[in-house]
Amino acid sequence: MRRMLRSGAALWMLLLFPLTACETKRVWLEFPTFGDGRVEGVWLWRRSDDSGAWERTCRIPFLDYEQTASRETLTYTQECEDEVAGFELSSRLERPEASDGAVLVSLWYMRWEDPGTYKVSAYGPSGESELSETTLDL
Repeated sequence: MRRMLRSGAALWMLLLFPLTACETKRVWLEFPTFGDGRVEGVWLWRRSDDSGAWERTCRIPFLDYEQTASRETLTYTQECEDEVAGFELSSRLERPEASDGAVLVSLWYMRWEDPGTYKVSAYGPSGESELSETTLDL
């Protein structure tokens, strides 16, 4: 029941965000491996309009990973500069059949700043990955 209430609150908040200065975007990420604890979260990096350099914009820590017989889910939150989501979000993990252990994750990103171009890096106990080759226009 608690999870259902929390999910309901998150859904309510997502519906409310378009009425505020925040824009909600869906971001699809692919990890070569995931369930082994090597990924604790991701950083979103925004290309500076002034310098063209990549700047850390938002940290998305992964809070809880759950696996049942029928599905895998990931709970996460968002910490972006002065804006911190005061609730948890949840995403279902997908494992494409043709991949060798890769995981697809769909995350909601609440963008408070102007639209821009982003890259992603993952972090965990062994450090941080390089920036993604792919860019995202959010």
